Amino acid sequence: MSIPLSIYADRPSVGRAAAAHVMSILAKTLAEKGSARVIFACAPSQDQFLESLVELSIDRVEWQKVIAFHMDEYIGLSATHPASFRHYLQTHFLSHVQIGAFHPIAGEAPEPERECARYAALVQHAPIDLICLGIGENGHLAFNGSARCKF
Repeated sequence: MSIPLSIYADRPSVGRAAAAHVMSILAKTLAEKGSARVIFACAPSQDQFLESLVELSIDRVEWQKVIAFHMDEYIGLSATHPASFRHYLQTHFLSHVQIGAFHPIAGEAPEPERECARYAALVQHAPIDLICLGIGENGHLAFNGSARCKF
């Protein structure tokens, strides 16, 4: 099996192409299932993608039928901390679209293992339809804040 490869001139072009691709997958999923469960990456490497997704999807995606999750979070950070991935996603995406539901990882939970179990149950409740991940600015693909979090 070969994976298609596309090369773009700059980050905004990559962001627009990725957003257009995600919109086509969302449209198909929403038409077939009536809802979609989507996991989003949260990092500066996602800036152009999320900006384009918001811009291109206005009046074209029924966001109220989307259930959103995010990939990772720092243990100990509140949702309002500037380094929190919840804060990032709220600032760059959720404040611009009317999502059906957002299930965050509570980084400040007093019992991280219990929070991991809670979040894992939410993710495992039904199949995930789409994961929007990217390559981080330092080359990473995502991380879990704790090796004890098993999905």
